[in-house]
Amino acid sequence: MTRRVTFLLFVGAVMGLWVGSLLDAGPARAGEEVPGELQSTPSAPTVASKDLSRPFVEATRRCRPCVVRIVNLRKGRGGRLVPATSGSGVIISSEGHILTSRHVIEGADALQVHLQDGRRLRDVKTIGADPRSDVGLVRIVGAKKLPVATLGDSDTLEVGEWVIAIGAPFDLESSVSAGIVSATGRTRVLSGAYVHQEFIQTDAALNPGNSGGPLINLDGQVVGINTAIHTGNPVTRSSAGVGFAVPINLARTIAISLIKHGVAKRGVLGIHGDFLTADALQERGLVGHGGFLVEEVVPGTGAEAAGIKVDDILLEIDSRALKDPRTLLARLASAGAGGTVEVKLQRGTQTRTVQVKLGEESVYDFGITVRTLDAKLARNVGAPADLKAVVVTRVDPDSPAVSHILPGDIIIGLDASNGLRWRIDDRRDFLDAMVRLQGTVYEQVLFRILSEGRGYKVLIPAPRR
Repeated sequence: MTRRVTFLLFVGAVMGLWVGSLLDAGPARAGEEVPGELQSTPSAPTVASKDLSRPFVEATRRCRPCVVRIVNLRKGRGGRLVPATSGSGVIISSEGHILTSRHVIEGADALQVHLQDGRRLRDVKTIGADPRSDVGLVRIVGAKKLPVATLGDSDTLEVGEWVIAIGAPFDLESSVSAGIVSATGRTRVLSGAYVHQEFIQTDAALNPGNSGGPLINLDGQVVGINTAIHTGNPVTRSSAGVGFAVPINLARTIAISLIKHGVAKRGVLGIHGDFLTADALQERGLVGHGGFLVEEVVPGTGAEAAGIKVDDILLEIDSRALKDPRTLLARLASAGAGGTVEVKLQRGTQTRTVQVKLGEESVYDFGITVRTLDAKLARNVGAPADLKAVVVTRVDPDSPAVSHILPGDIIIGLDASNGLRWRIDDRRDFLDAMVRLQGTVYEQVLFRILSEGRGYKVLIPAPRR
């Protein structure tokens, strides 16, 4: 019996030592010594790496508080406002003016602005939008002492210069990406309304939601409004390293015009003529990318005052070669009505430079003046109180519409012969349509009208050009 007990005790001791050795070998044994590398003081960044990062950090710090997210709200079932799309914007006045992209705010029944301090505001008014540049302007009603971004000079941008994009890609607010200016003065990159537009090209990552946000330089100054990307994947629409921004000089000019007039008016030189290719210039003994041959100078315009004459050939505008008509139109848009441009021209064997004060583009509106239909006006003209449309208040006597459209008629839509169509909910929609037609070729416009409770359609011819 004693031998059995002794044997069992011996076996128990051996098993205990074996099990203990297994426990000692486990990864979670309490009391294991912490490696010295984990207890050392965290490494400080080198002076060189800090110096390299500091301009990006400071530029972001200056502008980031001024960047907002804009949510486009539309009525869903039961009339409830629900988020449809979203984008970004940048505050440009302490009273709450925000620059953004037109397509961010287009079609909204209401807008919601998310500020950096966490506030979400819905008392937001649309000041205007320009369909030819995709620039939009809204204002937070009652805002005071908001942080304001500093606007730079996009004409001084150089290819290879560092830039930073700030916005809300994929609804990730306050996201920052960096890259360089890949090109300036880009044309022919987008179709439709933007065909006469110049863009800044950048490889800073831009994704859905960045639209309307700022592109800034390393001084923290806004040099562009991010508006479009070329994507390598049409399904995800993610960045492929090719993004485009509206130059801030153009966006600033448009914002001023929207505030003053409710519509973006371009500048005009006061000349008519034809564009000459590089080959056509060479035939005339001139060297250049292209030029504009003056065939008519409009009396009383800035071109006449500057001494421009018939048969002059415009070679440059604001030191930019006239490679194609888009360059000329883009510079006139950037300078704006009342602005001044520097024109280099060839007259015979002489080259000269003149300063031209631009006139104001005349937007053809068919001689029709309208107002947004409200409940009071609706009662006066016998229309439903909740109808969204405009009411005609005046038709010019010499307008081609005078025998078809009368004061009191309600315009609910427009269909142009080139395929463009608009639903006219308010006066801003009507003005947008008129501006968009200005930059296109069409033969006639079909006006969809309500009058005395009946609907009818009227075809009005385009103006002679």
